[in-house]
Amino acid sequence: MGPYAPLSAGSMTIPSVGPAVRFAAHDAREQLLEVAAQVLQVPRDSMEMKDGSLHSPALSGPVALGDVLSNVRNFMVIGKGARSPNPEGQHVNTFGAQFVQLAVDTETGEVRVEKIVAVHDSGRVINPLTLSSQIEGGVFQGMGFGLFEQRIVDRNTGVVVNGNLEDYKVATCGDIPEVVQEMVDRPDPQANNVGAKGVGEPPIIPTAAALANALADALQVRIKELPITRDKILQALAGEKLNLSTKSQVPNNG
Repeated sequence: MGPYAPLSAGSMTIPSVGPAVRFAAHDAREQLLEVAAQVLQVPRDSMEMKDGSLHSPALSGPVALGDVLSNVRNFMVIGKGARSPNPEGQHVNTFGAQFVQLAVDTETGEVRVEKIVAVHDSGRVINPLTLSSQIEGGVFQGMGFGLFEQRIVDRNTGVVVNGNLEDYKVATCGDIPEVVQEMVDRPDPQANNVGAKGVGEPPIIPTAAALANALADALQVRIKELPITRDKILQALAGEKLNLSTKSQVPNNG
């Protein structure tokens, strides 16, 4: 049995690794302060490190950490850290909401997604650029799941018969809409000591539902099977027209 180590998957990389890295950095910092106190011959308890400099009432002024390290020679700093288990009796969850604006050609069934707004609360934002890329990538994957990617399986053999990316369509540059993404930078101190939660899968999950709702609003008919391809849209519209035609032939008794 090794130390506690949750999966680095399922939107758990930062929440898994981040706390251990933070503890390791703290351990390394304490080691640096210990050796610096010996080099400068000042009490360790009086010393602190800030903005790359060492400070102590026993010193005449700030001392650059680099100047101290140049006198350390072969001293090696190896910071070690570990992650504590999740809090008991609580669930660490992420939250998000997504909105879709689209247009549908009722003659051909073509769907043009014009804009997607994605707002997510995943705790502290560690790397804004990586996070925004994850949100956009998740939105694009969700678009494929909702509109294009249809896996065809032979019922007799269980073999997937989509032979290539022409028969299994994914979203391309021509399909990508404007994506407005926003993160609620709100650390969750109960999740871990970094206050961060994952955002890998969350942007994927609501995308297809938002697309389906937008299509239902546009067509006034709901399609409940994914992906919502052109043929399904045309069949749903034809069925709705047939229903309306049938209803118009029923006499009104009253």
